[in-house]
Amino acid sequence: MSTVSVVTLAKGRPAHLRNVLLGLERQTQVPTEFIVAVMQDAPYDLPEVAFPVRQILVPGAELPLAAARNRGVAVAGGDAVVFLDVDCIPAPGLVADYARGLAELDGLLMGEVLHLPERATAGDWT
Repeated sequence: MSTVSVVTLAKGRPAHLRNVLLGLERQTQVPTEFIVAVMQDAPYDLPEVAFPVRQILVPGAELPLAAARNRGVAVAGGDAVVFLDVDCIPAPGLVADYARGLAELDGLLMGEVLHLPERATAGDWT
């Protein structure tokens, strides 16, 4: 299996970002790293996790989405990059599934998104 960097873009959503980290901690294959392209003035206060977390500040008056994605990929050290929206909680097999899929296919993969209720940010999900 290949190594996988996970990249997330974030601005003003600390609870969502913590849930992404909780979901990544529960992976069957731990990501090589988690990169947060931070589109605000200061980095987030994030909990310690079992894999490297890097926060890259991306300046811009508006939401510099394309610049943030490009910066995240530019610093990624994994063989593959998974973009994960900040309001998504990854299923436990997400990293392993993408690593396996990308080992078999030289291309772009896109996963299915299921929507959670608003209370999912409260930390009471399993």
